[in-house]
Amino acid sequence: MRFSGKLIFVFILLTKVVQSQNLYSGYIVKDGDKTEGFISFNSAFSRKIQFKKNQNEEATTLTPGEISGFYLSDEKSEFISVLEESTGEYLFTEVIVKGKATLSMLKNLYTVSVNNQSVQLYLPLSKNPSGADRELHAIQREQIVLIGKLKELLKECLMPDFEKSMMPLKEEKLLSAVRQFNNCVGQVNSTDRKSRVAVGILGGYQLTSVTFKDSRFEYFEGKGSPVFGADMDLIPKYFLKKALLNVQVLVWQNKYVLDENSPLAPLEINLDHSVVCVPTSLKFFFKPGRSGFLLNPGITTSVAFGGDTNTTLMDIESFVLGGFVGIGYENRISARQRIFGICRLGSSLTSPFNRGANQLNLQFLMGYRF
Repeated sequence: MRFSGKLIFVFILLTKVVQSQNLYSGYIVKDGDKTEGFISFNSAFSRKIQFKKNQNEEATTLTPGEISGFYLSDEKSEFISVLEESTGEYLFTEVIVKGKATLSMLKNLYTVSVNNQSVQLYLPLSKNPSGADRELHAIQREQIVLIGKLKELLKECLMPDFEKSMMPLKEEKLLSAVRQFNNCVGQVNSTDRKSRVAVGILGGYQLTSVTFKDSRFEYFEGKGSPVFGADMDLIPKYFLKKALLNVQVLVWQNKYVLDENSPLAPLEINLDHSVVCVPTSLKFFFKPGRSGFLLNPGITTSVAFGGDTNTTLMDIESFVLGGFVGIGYENRISARQRIFGICRLGSSLTSPFNRGANQLNLQFLMGYRF
């Protein structure tokens, strides 16, 4: 099979998409004043952003030591500048709950602030700030110290049995304590967002290769076919989360051609059949906001229909399991709309035919999510 032409086409297409810069409308906050404009990120997102008042001017680099925070209107996401106590560096952290008590997060760093006081902790407690495993006695000691600090910080409105309620100290316990505090002092929690679903459509082309265990069928070759379907992403709550769950429903036709020199050629065996496939996968993005390049591993469940081999030598299996790995690129075109392209290499894990066979699929998919 010749994949080179298709791969070059996809590479050129993705390169053109990469050249378009992601800009989020919003504002920055400096000395208590808001300045409206457009914000973009680079790989060092937590330590600097790019800001411009309008899309035509040159961007200015801003660090968390220069501004107190920023807001992305399209994503309804707020970020504040926090001094990481363990390193002495300023970082942009995402606001999870906002009120008299504010909880913000960056990776495993959590900061709870009330007025001008704050408590910082790294979760899970089983890891130290660098990610290394910790001893059990160190975890227990740290937990007691942190719960004591949180109790002092939130003493104006504590949950009942605060120490007991906070053990073991996890993200959900921290969220509950901050929400309870804000409700108690009469403030409505904001930016406490929920996961959402985004749907779209996609289409593309698939190249197929099949290898049979029965040597009599080695003269069959897979043919290419168009692919169409629907796409659904489960979007995480937080802007900084880089992974999401994706489910698709794809339809295509598996087509095969038999070499005329095969001893089976006089039988005119037809292996063609249609497929409804449900790929379930994870998308791992390389930068915040779930835009840009991504990795896409997953599994598939396929149902075959509309096929008849016209022979007792071979039957088409109704259900086939498979797996795939992919790379792709996704780009925002508005607050909710996105376009994306994915290249996947997939393999059957169970045979699509009763006599045993392995099938490889190379898919090129383009989609639009709204």
